[in-house]
Amino acid sequence: MTEPIETNQQTDVLELSLTLENQLMLEKLATWGRIVAIVNIIFGIINCLTIFALAIPIVVVGIFMILMGTKLNSAVAHLRYGLYHKDSVSFTMGLDHIRSYLLYNGIMMLMMVTLLIVIIIIALTAGAAFYEIFEEYMGTI
Repeated sequence: MTEPIETNQQTDVLELSLTLENQLMLEKLATWGRIVAIVNIIFGIINCLTIFALAIPIVVVGIFMILMGTKLNSAVAHLRYGLYHKDSVSFTMGLDHIRSYLLYNGIMMLMMVTLLIVIIIIALTAGAAFYEIFEEYMGTI
């Protein structure tokens, strides 16, 4: 007869003691997170509205900014709820939303750096072409 094997699953637990200093720090994080979230959403909407004046890439940046703002806004709500109601699940969800916010921010930064490099290459190429044209016309005068 076989007996079922019992497994002891040990979960790693990280506990944060909610001293007054830690609560103030988390409250400041939530306050600044809310401010940055609102600014991201507003700038994202403005970027999306510029589709008629500029180009499609600006709208993509606007959509990323709106996503970032909503993720950060959700993170702040979860962190505050977890802090005031002593709910570790909500607090963990807030930290996961902060992770998502940082991921979106990193993706947007990589896109901007790539776009900047492409613009610099185009500017250098165009500058060299204009220089050659200028030299050609100035040499014949």
